[in-house]
Amino acid sequence: YKKISRFLVVLFCRFLLKINNKKFFDTITFSNSKWSLERAKKTYFIKNHKVFYPCFKIPKLLNESFYNYEKRNNNFVILGRVSSDKNIIDGIKFFNKIKKDIINSHLHIIGPIDDEYFLKIQKINNLKSITFHGLVSLKKRDQILKNCKYGLNFFYSEHFGRNILEMQKFGVIAFARNRGGVRELLFDKNQKYENYNDLILKIKKINFNKEVRKKIYIKNSTRLRKEFTSEKFDYDLLKNLN
Repeated sequence: YKKISRFLVVLFCRFLLKINNKKFFDTITFSNSKWSLERAKKTYFIKNHKVFYPCFKIPKLLNESFYNYEKRNNNFVILGRVSSDKNIIDGIKFFNKIKKDIINSHLHIIGPIDDEYFLKIQKINNLKSITFHGLVSLKKRDQILKNCKYGLNFFYSEHFGRNILEMQKFGVIAFARNRGGVRELLFDKNQKYENYNDLILKIKKINFNKEVRKKIYIKNSTRLRKEFTSEKFDYDLLKNLN
């Protein structure tokens, strides 16, 4: 159905709106990541372009010291849809493996749940240290994030990674695959993984080394305080439209 919908949109744009390559050449192309822009360039010849972050209203950066961050439990969080494309089952199996080394940890999964996919999840052994919150209010989401140390993303190639940005705004040290546009939101090499074995090594490195953890936390706070804000997005957008 996605392919059919995309085909209908193309017909509408090309024949009814008469949008073609020539018109694209004379416009400014907006994209939500450098990765998205590069993909667009493979289809169209783009003369003027601008990458905008974050393209949606996001939380303010939590004003919390590293000292207070350290008081959090070793909890993990996955933020987003509970569906096959997000590879939540991989995330659960991964957590059960890392939990053997990081004891007393708990996994919180926040987001709307696909019923059919959830039936497959329930067949997995050892779900006792995992809480499915479903779709919650922003207030509830924020409260959960404030009590988690690490965030996980198992999508293969996020074009942007809204969940990563939201988690990090609450001080969570997030991890995602080193692909797509999401890697532009991860400021330390130890937050980007190539495969699940690499992810295990990097989480252990951060969890068992306070100095590495502190360096990443401060770096993230510094970048996120000035970049990737709704105010900056509004300013850049208006500047390019005027």
